[in-house]
Amino acid sequence: MSHDPILNIAWIDDYHGGDPLFVQSLARGLAARPMGEAPPILVHGGAERAERLLEAQGIQVEYRDGVPASHDPAARALIERAYREVNKETVAILTEFGVPAVGIQGCDRGLLTRAASGELVVSHVDWLRQIVASGAVSVVSALVSGPDVDPVPVGEALTSVIRGFSASNVQATIFPRGSSKQLKANTYMDLDEIAGSISDTDARTLQELLAHGIRVVLTDARSAFDAETGAILRISP
Repeated sequence: MSHDPILNIAWIDDYHGGDPLFVQSLARGLAARPMGEAPPILVHGGAERAERLLEAQGIQVEYRDGVPASHDPAARALIERAYREVNKETVAILTEFGVPAVGIQGCDRGLLTRAASGELVVSHVDWLRQIVASGAVSVVSALVSGPDVDPVPVGEALTSVIRGFSASNVQATIFPRGSSKQLKANTYMDLDEIAGSISDTDARTLQELLAHGIRVVLTDARSAFDAETGAILRISP
């Protein structure tokens, strides 16, 4: 019986996404992955870049739900620019290492939209399916459309993309901070063990993914998307 390959949807937080060395290491791992594996979808933020751009203009940084926010049009433009820059640079690094990649803003083509109710709605997932089928890595920013273009927490964007696929072969891949020596293949790690290194918002997102039966794998950049590595996250008993 044939099985569809696992589709990895990776959570690139600002701690990792803002580090070119991490992205380069990730690119090396992707370039070395076995033939026949589905290319992953990378979902990233841009909060740290936005903070630097705002501070350079003397604009005070405000955060809502862990992402930069402002009512000032100039500040909003800088925030959006930051996310787009991170997207473009990530695609450039992957391409440099021979990894085909397509840059996508979450707000493009209504992929991620904030409804009037506040719910984050995902649509046009077939667009992502086509990119995956072409063999290219999709690099998706956590920008969403609505009355304006705004960032959302990376975990919220990732959860919405996973919900859009609604397939049993989808798994979330995350990159914990600190040493990765304990991330042995097919071992289990409790959510409580990494809760101290992530925000409460991110911890709740992971708990939601696990509660809905989504497989969550913790790994490092070089070993990412290798079926023989990575610890499996679980809710603490």
